[in-house]
Amino acid sequence: MKQADFPALAQGQVPQHVGTAQGSTEPKLFFDISSFLNYVLVFRNYSGIQRVVAMVLSEMATRVDADRLYVSYVSHRDGKHYCVRLDAIGAETFLVPTELRRVFFSTSINLRTLLDVRHIFRVIRDELRWLLRARPIQQLPLFALRKLGKGMASLFRRNRPATQAKPGKARITRRKLSEVVAPGDRLILLDSTWSPIFTDAFVRAHRDGMRVYSLVHDLIPLVHPATTGGDIPRVFYNWLKNALDYTDVFLANSRSTHRDLDAFQRLYPLRKPICDLPLAQTRLKMRDDVENRRADAPLGDIPSEYVLARDIIPRDTHVRSAVNTPFVLCVGTNEPRKNIWRLLMAWKMLVDQGLADIPRLVLAGRTGWQCDDLKNMLHGTGHVYGYVTLIEEPSDADLEFLYRHCVFTAMPSPYEGWGLPVGETLSYGKTAVVSNTSSLPEVGQDMVEYCDPNSIESIAAAVRRLVEDPDRRLALEARIATTPLRSWGDVTSDLLQILNAPLHDMRDDPHRPSLRDAVAET
Repeated sequence: MKQADFPALAQGQVPQHVGTAQGSTEPKLFFDISSFLNYVLVFRNYSGIQRVVAMVLSEMATRVDADRLYVSYVSHRDGKHYCVRLDAIGAETFLVPTELRRVFFSTSINLRTLLDVRHIFRVIRDELRWLLRARPIQQLPLFALRKLGKGMASLFRRNRPATQAKPGKARITRRKLSEVVAPGDRLILLDSTWSPIFTDAFVRAHRDGMRVYSLVHDLIPLVHPATTGGDIPRVFYNWLKNALDYTDVFLANSRSTHRDLDAFQRLYPLRKPICDLPLAQTRLKMRDDVENRRADAPLGDIPSEYVLARDIIPRDTHVRSAVNTPFVLCVGTNEPRKNIWRLLMAWKMLVDQGLADIPRLVLAGRTGWQCDDLKNMLHGTGHVYGYVTLIEEPSDADLEFLYRHCVFTAMPSPYEGWGLPVGETLSYGKTAVVSNTSSLPEVGQDMVEYCDPNSIESIAAAVRRLVEDPDRRLALEARIATTPLRSWGDVTSDLLQILNAPLHDMRDDPHRPSLRDAVAET
């Protein structure tokens, strides 16, 4: 599959750039970041879904007039739906989670609040209310400890009113969404909006005449439920079923996700059009002045011939240790759906077979759920005889460094909605060992080495081919160098075409698989 095979819209649709049904006035675009803000309260670095939102907003700011571009969010404090013009925040702010947190949440310590019992009570009350409404009861203990542990400072500060929050010198003016929108305006849900506290707000927006677009990243909780935790399958099912009521158009991030979503809709009489919006195969985008530069790192003093010496200066000990020997990189949260256990077993198999000069394996990502098997395996084998290194919660700058200096990467997931790390790998000119399932062949095309994710032997054989046959690896890298890759600009252009296309032009693909066929295929 080549780049030209990516459709801007679903099969059978004719892309058109048109005005709104109300006349020549172009609609305002509201990108909802409700879940996004909850995420940055807890984590310092983005995972895949948050990266999609940040990259699209960054591109949208260069293509859409400032007075038409907003972000919206449902406040878990009062349940109301607010909006803010994107230019008041700055699209570049979304590239750094810690900066975005400073914009929306106060970081200044107010000693008076230490003596304000009412304030402390409100903070605890609000956090517990949000936890109870937004999280399955089985997950409350672990999530509450994590959130309270990382958010203790909230007891010593007040959340700034939206009219007082300042990104740099700009003021943020938030308004109720209902006071700003007009019929025909677009509400775009690119984030993971599963929480039931958001549903009522989206229903109201749709009832007020907004056209709602919901991006589905994958259907993992339904087609691979054993890889999820708690009652996530139920929460996800309820969200997707409810989304049928308020969504005008679904966006699918791959043809694989399109097929799964199409199969889900067959269970219900109410079906909505699905437009394909393949994601990017591009490098990480960072704020140079925040993520990739230190005042005490004289990068310009070292010539490009000593590229490693220049690049390694800002890196910490854990990242530096990764490049002491050749290494293979695996990027993603360490959880069952990433198939890390089989990948480690493949590495052990290769070492046991006498392949002592195999590159080390570097796992870059935070620890997720259901990791006992992974931890036991690492502990019992001494991190696979010392061949495996873990780098917890790497920054984007760390990831870029690792991408540029790895031999190749590995992503043997049984199922992905898209697979951003594969596309990122290609953008750095590297190949990868990739599963031959779900959406991953759409991303890797003919530039990677495929394997059966359910077979340790198949994963090991794919790794061995790239390790023992450098010419094979170089041939794949040469193919990457001559293949146009999909950028976030391409994604944004296609999204704008979808947002401007009349609803009646969005016809469904008549060849719908059954739910059983879709699950079997994945």
